[in-house]
Amino acid sequence: MVKEAAFQQKKRVAIVYQSATFGPTIAKLAKELAVKHNLNIVLEIMIESGQSDKIDASVKEAGVAIAKANPDAILLLMGGRSAPLTVKTIRESPAQDAQIYAMSILPAEEAFKAAGDKARGVVITQAVPFPFSATIPVVSQYQKLMKQHAPNEALSFTSLEGFIAAKITVEAIKRAGPNPTRDKVLKALNNMGQLDLGGIYVDYSPKGRDGWGGVDLTIIGPNGKLLR
Repeated sequence: MVKEAAFQQKKRVAIVYQSATFGPTIAKLAKELAVKHNLNIVLEIMIESGQSDKIDASVKEAGVAIAKANPDAILLLMGGRSAPLTVKTIRESPAQDAQIYAMSILPAEEAFKAAGDKARGVVITQAVPFPFSATIPVVSQYQKLMKQHAPNEALSFTSLEGFIAAKITVEAIKRAGPNPTRDKVLKALNNMGQLDLGGIYVDYSPKGRDGWGGVDLTIIGPNGKLLR
């Protein structure tokens, strides 16, 4: 997100994050990276988690603050109900022209359901490759197995992520031996080394757990469809 905002020469950036789980930690990281890439952070605001009325009030308050700050880019570091609601609030405010960069945990369909056609143009980072185009072996295998075992299910980033996680898990169980236990599987994962999953790699060791190093950028297009 930060690299893309810098590449697109955004000058005034707002960081909007959720109060729970990863929110404060990733907001801190975003600020550090913003300094590294010479991005001017004009606002940092937290959205409350928890009860619906608490979320609604917090999003409304954030919308006013964002409009006042007048950013040209917004890093949306949140998921759950508050994320699509925040997209809707921003796109119905004076800050509607700001480029929104969201995390993969914002489902495009939920953003589109909340904001309608105004959700178009939101950029969503993805933690796994594009599942709709079989340009690498792991995606080709995923599509083939989905067609075979779940023909009525739509392809998605979520199910591809689950498929990749399952491949890693199966490999760890195999390496754990004929009588795998929890400890043996964890040990196998911890000493797996570099594993080719089909054009993408993970590398697990006692000193590091490196997942796929790439990030795909997608954009919400017509009818909430994700485009590259």
